[in-house]
Amino acid sequence: YGSKQTQMDYALQYLRDHRKTDLVTINIGANDLGVLLFITCPGDLACAQSHFSEVLSTYADNLTTIYRRIRLEAGYKGPIVAVNAYAFDYNDPVQTPAIAMLNSILRTVTDAFGGTIADAFASFKLSAGDSGNVCKTGLLVKRPDNNCDTHPSATGQALLSTTVFATLTYTAAPYTVHSGTPTSLYSISE
Repeated sequence: YGSKQTQMDYALQYLRDHRKTDLVTINIGANDLGVLLFITCPGDLACAQSHFSEVLSTYADNLTTIYRRIRLEAGYKGPIVAVNAYAFDYNDPVQTPAIAMLNSILRTVTDAFGGTIADAFASFKLSAGDSGNVCKTGLLVKRPDNNCDTHPSATGQALLSTTVFATLTYTAAPYTVHSGTPTSLYSISE
């Protein structure tokens, strides 16, 4: 898609033009935490904690907007599978609960719009085993310095695909738009 069109606009147009689309997947949210931790509050945990509620609230609002536009503007009634975020180290006492909270919001909003969750968090955790370290599993891209990138490797992508396809066996009937379709679902207070 061209630089003058947003991802959202492209997705809506695609769904309008391809009415027989069988599946929409979405993977969103982990970058919001990354921006908080590495750009807004680089290395400052107190700063990150003070802005965390705001990030979660904005995430919920943005996700609600995305789903409303997919369901109402594009008229898409098929299955939506949202892939939740995975941790890089499941033994990290800061990272893992933060991702779990993000995933909780994803589940709440996705459920409200008739979607389902592909639980990458659980799949990657199972693969990490007792060490909790996803980098050691080969599920993440290895950098030249032998540390891991945050993105899934080919093996990690295969696990995500398997997780999505496993979810499809449990996907509900087509979504019906109700007059009570939510406009805002989440209220975060400090």
